[in-house]
Amino acid sequence: MVKDQENPVLGRREVEAELEFTGATPSRKQVLETLASKLGVDQELLVIREIRQEFGKTAVTVFAAIYPDAKTAKKVEQPHLFARLEGNKSAQNK
Repeated sequence: MVKDQENPVLGRREVEAELEFTGATPSRKQVLETLASKLGVDQELLVIREIRQEFGKTAVTVFAAIYPDAKTAKKVEQPHLFARLEGNKSAQNK
């Protein structure tokens, strides 16, 4: 865990973490599952905002938000962030 801070204005916890992997770069779904298990939170309450990777490295830096409930997450976050997890490309382009 690189950074973990509360954001009371948006009612969420903001997390920056570094995850290491072997083989191919993990999908957003795999990153979500791994980060949720490491943080001990429900996957529905965790929103992956950004994933950064440097060329040739076997680690990614993940920027995520943890919400108290799914309703608050859907109210605050952009719809395309949820569509990315579902693999819905048409919703991402809208």
